[in-house]
Amino acid sequence: MENPLRVLIVEDSEDDALLLSRELRRGGYQVEAHRVDTAEAFERALADNMWDVIIADYNMPQFDGLAALRVVQEQARDIPFLVVSGFIDENVAVAAMKSGAHDYLMKDNLKRLVPAVTREIREAKMRRERRQATEALRTSEARLRQANDALLYLARSQSVQEGDLPHAYAEITQTMALSLGISRAGIWIFNPERTILQCEDLFEMEKNQHSRGLALQRDRYPRYFAALQEHRFISATDSMLDPRTKEFADDYFRPHEIVSSLEAGIRLHGEVVGVFSLEHCRQLRQWMPEEEVFAGSVADLISLALGASERRKSEEALRASEQRYRDLFENANDMIYTMNLDGVLTSINKRGEELTGYSRDELLGAALGPRLLPPEHEQVTLLALQRKLAGELDQTVYEVEIVRKDGQRVPIEINSRLIYENDQPAGLQGIARDISERKRLEDELRHSQKMEAIGRLAGAIAHDFNNLLTAILGYSQLLLARLDANSPWRREIAEIEKAGRSAATLTGQLLAFSRKQAFQPQTLNVNQVVTNIERMLRRLIGEDVELVTQLDATLGNIHADPGRVEQVIMNLVVNSRDAMPRGGRLVIETGNTHLDPAYASRHPDARPGSYVMLSVADTGVGMSHNVLSRIFEPFFTTKDAGKGTGLGLSTVYGIVKQSDGHIVVESAPGAGAIFRVFFPRIDETVMMTETPTPYIAQGGHETVLLVEDDDAVRELTRQILEMNGYKVLEAHSANEALTICRTYAGVIACVLADVVMPQISGPDMVRQLVDIRPSLKAVYMSGYNDHQLLPQTAHTEQPVLLNKPFTPEMLAKTVRLVLDGSAGSQ
Repeated sequence: MENPLRVLIVEDSEDDALLLSRELRRGGYQVEAHRVDTAEAFERALADNMWDVIIADYNMPQFDGLAALRVVQEQARDIPFLVVSGFIDENVAVAAMKSGAHDYLMKDNLKRLVPAVTREIREAKMRRERRQATEALRTSEARLRQANDALLYLARSQSVQEGDLPHAYAEITQTMALSLGISRAGIWIFNPERTILQCEDLFEMEKNQHSRGLALQRDRYPRYFAALQEHRFISATDSMLDPRTKEFADDYFRPHEIVSSLEAGIRLHGEVVGVFSLEHCRQLRQWMPEEEVFAGSVADLISLALGASERRKSEEALRASEQRYRDLFENANDMIYTMNLDGVLTSINKRGEELTGYSRDELLGAALGPRLLPPEHEQVTLLALQRKLAGELDQTVYEVEIVRKDGQRVPIEINSRLIYENDQPAGLQGIARDISERKRLEDELRHSQKMEAIGRLAGAIAHDFNNLLTAILGYSQLLLARLDANSPWRREIAEIEKAGRSAATLTGQLLAFSRKQAFQPQTLNVNQVVTNIERMLRRLIGEDVELVTQLDATLGNIHADPGRVEQVIMNLVVNSRDAMPRGGRLVIETGNTHLDPAYASRHPDARPGSYVMLSVADTGVGMSHNVLSRIFEPFFTTKDAGKGTGLGLSTVYGIVKQSDGHIVVESAPGAGAIFRVFFPRIDETVMMTETPTPYIAQGGHETVLLVEDDDAVRELTRQILEMNGYKVLEAHSANEALTICRTYAGVIACVLADVVMPQISGPDMVRQLVDIRPSLKAVYMSGYNDHQLLPQTAHTEQPVLLNKPFTPEMLAKTVRLVLDGSAGSQ
């Protein structure tokens, strides 16, 4: 079967035109060709007919192919355009294709004519289809925008708002049918018994008319009635086949040529009272999700109209509704206000008076900005209003600060929208929420994260510093042991050792803050700890400070390190003493307490539960908010230079956190301070501990594998072990230690390994060593002083940790205890 083809040929030679037509017919086309050779004739032909393809001679005396191409382009006609020429010139072909021709052919070789025409017609068809699809999408989007505008119009409709049902029904059906391009739109309402669905209004777009009165009975259409109760929407592309709607096929759909339907249930007081129906005729319609949303929104509008109608029938119900609204407005937890486009307040609720400190009479009629907003925040609200009026934003949420009547600044979050009258912006409605508590919680969270980061840094610094101190203290003690009692160098070396011990104390405080200090927790009672050190505390604070203890006799027990709890009390007492340079009163109090979820929500680092509370309160100079925000940071101090390291309270913070506790402080300038420490309460009873028997370290003859990446610490440790009679095999890395373990022919009794090493950690390395030598015992060294760094399950029941910095005596004692079968942490 031949394909029809309408060809416009721009050619001054009739023979060449006939040749082109004959070639196309040979290719299977039923050709209808028209030849022109002037610009005027070409333009008339373009205007009179729809051509499938244009074939133009590149070179003619009066009017050539490129001139014809420019005419097609100027008229924006998407017609395949082929250029032919009688001579071969690549430059000519390139020029034609660059100008926009779809293909270039030679007159003496027309074999490519039919394939080129077929291809270009197919591609032109594809371009048209894409344009049609794009145009359909634009039409659909425009229709959806139109429907959205229609919804907004109906939402403000007086008949809908007042419940004038006949007018509201007619307005809704006609507006939605026209805006969505639907054949029919109807509103159907149940009778009180839910047995009949009555048509209240049906608008037919083609006839441009409304009708009503048709009734559908439940016993005739049971599936449809059941579907209305079960589904929010009944979306049927083919209503004749959809099981929910096909009951209507013979006596409703076919007579009215309805093929697709979309129905949304109308709900009032939680029950389906009717249905809003969209019906499309003759051509199937695939309903978009947005159209379902629109149908549901219209059903909600109808529900509003029905509700308004009910309110019109009962003046008492209307008054009650208005009263409820007034109560909601007045008693809302947030400030609700309206203002005109000039920024003048036109209404404000009771919460607005409380939040701003101004009375309603002072606020109404006054501009919001100059009275309540600082200059830097006034621009934020002005910009938001300008963007709303420009149509960029519909609803805006932003944060500003207001200045209360008493001068206090309060952060608020504003959610605002435009108010329209006669489709024009007339004002602004806003809801303002006090977010002071939220800001406080955010600040606490940031502070907690900062303290955690500082803790990690402090722990890392202490670890590296402990390696240095191990070498300083170890070599100092070795030198002192080797020097004669009368040596003139003893004093200088002793000073070096003394400075090293002081530095070790500082690193211990840093480790306490970073929660990596060695702990020996046990069950204890805080009252007993306070009683044991009370006499020392009285001497510590001086005679001009009155010390009062208020200890709860029913105080529960905690699980903590007694020495560290003493350190907490001592540091807090010293801090309070320093805050009372002219004397005062210091109160230590204990008690049982419970932190509830509400408290924990306000303090991110606290967990709900039962606690033992220890508080230290003073009548000192107090602290500002800025000082309170940094009080637990290492090296932060308000004392004069040389009078404090700034590590006392950071040590307290670290000990409390390492004990799974919580600490808070309350203070204000001139009002003293109170520190409250919360330790988790436990049900265990306090056990008596025996005083350990002193142990005298002895040397040995065994072989010890020493693994330490720090050269100074490794050299010192080797010398101490060799001085005590041990044979030492040195390794500076885990890989070297594994090699020694595999190749050494003798017995290796013990491995002494650093916990933190490059590539492979000490515990991971020891596991591999034990696989090679199962009887190998292990001692770990670490500058972190933290058993949590050790494996949960080691080859020994109790991993042994030697804390850096250590003395030669501590090293010798620990190694000997492990070799003799004991285990413990030093």
